[in-house]
Amino acid sequence: MAEYKEVAITGKRWTRTNKITINIAPDGSATARFSEEEITVLSDGTTTNRPTETLPADIDPSIAQALIDKYLQVADERDKCPPPVVAEAIEPV
Repeated sequence: MAEYKEVAITGKRWTRTNKITINIAPDGSATARFSEEEITVLSDGTTTNRPTETLPADIDPSIAQALIDKYLQVADERDKCPPPVVAEAIEPV
């Protein structure tokens, strides 16, 4: 017996990384954690994602240094921007 409103559908499923976390120790050694998720897209257009596992990996020191250099560039650009001006409300007398 079929379930209430049961429908046969097709789709596809794949695994991807959706987040990469990098930890850089004071000695310059670095590790990454690749968080994976499983994506399912059904023929009716429904899409779901489900976290699966996290894979650890060591990172080459030159890659860690490139990321640190990029951080310093972005932080320097941020620090050069003037703070936003906040207009003060003038109370009627």
